[in-house]
Amino acid sequence: MEAIVNVNKGSSQAKNNGLTFRVKEILNSIIALEIPSEEMGLDLTTDFSFKEVFIVDFEKELEVAYKNLNSGYDLKTFDKLCAYADSKGMKYKKSYEIS
Repeated sequence: MEAIVNVNKGSSQAKNNGLTFRVKEILNSIIALEIPSEEMGLDLTTDFSFKEVFIVDFEKELEVAYKNLNSGYDLKTFDKLCAYADSKGMKYKKSYEIS
């Protein structure tokens, strides 16, 4: 899963606006992204509020999370994605066909 950063221009992370990074974890109201640090030569985990990021291919990610609800996959991912959508006022499907 990936997300695009969109923070206010005064933020220390504004240099990453419009860039896409890998989602490391979704919490209740925060998305943790892996952002490469050139100075340190490794990826740093940086937290953003739901309002500061846009999940790429959200509907696809929601469908994948729904289909994996009973497979040992993080069972909370679907609920967290729904909370993300709710915080942004997005409309989304609450169930999908499992084939």
